[in-house]
Amino acid sequence: MQHILQNMSEYKDVLGNNEANYKDLESSLGKYLSCAKQDGTVQVDYFHVHDHGAGRLFAKGGISLQGMKKAVRNTVSYQQYYDIDMQNAHPTLLLQVCEQRGIDTPRLHEYCANRAEILKSLAGPLSTEADAKTAMLVAINGGSLSGPSGTWLNAFEEEMRAVREALVPFAPKQLKLAQARAAKKSVKNVLGSMVNLLLCEAENRALLKFKEFFEGRGLTVGVLVFDGCMVERSDKVEITESLLQEASEYVEGATGFRIKLAIKDMRETRLPVPDYLYNSHIPVEPRFAVDNATAAHFFVKDIRETVKACRGKTYAYHPDLLMWSSEPTRVQKYLLARCMGANILRVRETKAGQSYVPMTGEVSEALKVIKGALALLPEDTQFEERLWSSSIGCLCFKNGLYDFRTGRFYTYEDRPDVMTTIVIPRDFPVERPDPAVTRELMDRVFIGTLGSQEVIDYYLAFKARAIAGEFRDKQWAIMLGERNCGKGLLQELDKAAFPGYVNEVNANSFLLKQYADSDASKALSWALDCEFTRLTYTNELRCDHSSKSIKLDGNLLKSFQSGGDGISARKNHQDERVFRVATRLFMNMNDVPEVTPKDAMGTMVLFKFPYKFVSPEELDEKGLPFYRLRDDGLKDVFCHRPDVWDAYTWLLIDAYSRERPTICPVVQSHTREYLIDIGDEGTIMDSLFRFTGRRENFVTLARIKEIAAEYKLPKGTIKDRLERLGGRPDRSCCVRGVVHGRGFIMVQECDLEANP
Repeated sequence: MQHILQNMSEYKDVLGNNEANYKDLESSLGKYLSCAKQDGTVQVDYFHVHDHGAGRLFAKGGISLQGMKKAVRNTVSYQQYYDIDMQNAHPTLLLQVCEQRGIDTPRLHEYCANRAEILKSLAGPLSTEADAKTAMLVAINGGSLSGPSGTWLNAFEEEMRAVREALVPFAPKQLKLAQARAAKKSVKNVLGSMVNLLLCEAENRALLKFKEFFEGRGLTVGVLVFDGCMVERSDKVEITESLLQEASEYVEGATGFRIKLAIKDMRETRLPVPDYLYNSHIPVEPRFAVDNATAAHFFVKDIRETVKACRGKTYAYHPDLLMWSSEPTRVQKYLLARCMGANILRVRETKAGQSYVPMTGEVSEALKVIKGALALLPEDTQFEERLWSSSIGCLCFKNGLYDFRTGRFYTYEDRPDVMTTIVIPRDFPVERPDPAVTRELMDRVFIGTLGSQEVIDYYLAFKARAIAGEFRDKQWAIMLGERNCGKGLLQELDKAAFPGYVNEVNANSFLLKQYADSDASKALSWALDCEFTRLTYTNELRCDHSSKSIKLDGNLLKSFQSGGDGISARKNHQDERVFRVATRLFMNMNDVPEVTPKDAMGTMVLFKFPYKFVSPEELDEKGLPFYRLRDDGLKDVFCHRPDVWDAYTWLLIDAYSRERPTICPVVQSHTREYLIDIGDEGTIMDSLFRFTGRRENFVTLARIKEIAAEYKLPKGTIKDRLERLGGRPDRSCCVRGVVHGRGFIMVQECDLEANP
């Protein structure tokens, strides 16, 4: 409400440009805010306008939500109240009054039975349904309607004239009051006033009985609004259709009137205020502050559980998003919403005595209090570690989380131990998907790109442990293939199915720098974006084989996929900090450059994409066996279908294993071929030698020279490797150059028991 009062000019299109009404509303809002008591509420007294004690109840002094414009009332209260309305109150009450007195009203009966249809039929000549509804009430209360004769509305107006005459003997008190009012105000519509008084009395009797019913059920009626009331929302009692039906039956038993209740949707008519104002959490008890410092001490207590300061970053929990965030704009919006609704009041002296105004109702004042509260917020040095580690093994959705390690779906209430910075913006598919969709996904995406079933099975198992955050595997992948081979298709499927858990970084970040960066932490700023993700993709690596200076930085690859070791980095204008990553690297490449040092490739897995997808014209023209027809719409349409996301999710769930899966022979062969090709010493040695532990198995120095020449390896490297793996040189024969590496046998000579 404070926001609306301070920004009324922004809402003139909704509130209206009538200057007098504008000033009245401004005055009403100001009076309402100034009347807040120490308990944070506004005391409202209701009274009858005239001394006769009949008719509707009005809020004394107009200090209530009752008389405010609907748009304002709905905006400030729709989250706190149910707006309960007597449906078609006056026509329904008049029909029952006439029935009880034997007055025939066929048109009124028809209107009450078919109200929606009649209002719709009248909307044409009367502009809108709202105008038609007003016309019906005008006719009931004796007003004049300008319309053609012979119409349904004209006949209804004549019937209401007869009804007013017929009710005179049954309403002597109301007639007398109407006559007195008419004499005082020179009003001629005496019978119309009589009927209005009669109906308002019946309406008020029913309203008070409704209030009595709801309060008897433990609910609080906060506002009386003539033909309805506003009931505070409660965690203990939910207002349902059956409860409303019980209320109607209670009122009928007490008053004799049958009135149907309905909950009005207050969201339909609201001011377009900022969304963050709706996320405020107002404490039950108000606090009274004399300055911003006192207010900051109050506010820091409000946010202690949902805002955390850790190593230079501020995290805020967003209950509407079900996740924590350190993104500055989100954090500020959350803090503003909390602070502007914090119920911290400042005492203000007026001629009438003390009044209380919200201290943080203005954005500028709220920002001062927030700044002070953040300075007072204690540092929680272990928060980031708890936030990072608690969701490992889980995927978080809107309706809960799936834990790969237990194989179960949980609601967030079931697993309060899990915190997350990422929530997939859809519900977890508790029910398994349609098998036909799963089959289509396998056929069109995985068989089309990866080829054989054994490669697909291993890929899904590999990807399942990656999306689960199993960082201790220390594995990463190269996705090798020509353009249009399907690498981007698999990446798009991951991004669409698991938004937030998948990110992309510049592949050139992994290139070995010719000169060391003067600010190594700043050079790794991109890695901070991978702190909470699970799949990290790279594309378009700058690779020029003619230049030997372009190499992948093996030490950086080992650091990035180190199994949870700390990485030190910082972004612009921020302090350096140490963090961990659980993400798995997938490098999409057409060609692979050299890697230095080569031992970084020891945990790499290479997926080779065997096909190239082309247009029908290219397929007919070239006709090569590794060409396939391009599937238009697969990447942009099929991969963005929710049922495909659900099918993919379940494929990964079924493929997940508690231990690192054994690499399939095809992928192992492709990986080994690549590693041998780039001269990886460990892979070459593994491919050439097998340790037997038998003295009669040996490798000659001549053979070592041959291997060194063939694979372009230093002879000393091979000798050192053999010794490191368990072989021992036979010094007695070394002079003759006969034996080296006792206990080894060449892999290609494994059919021989010993060398001659």
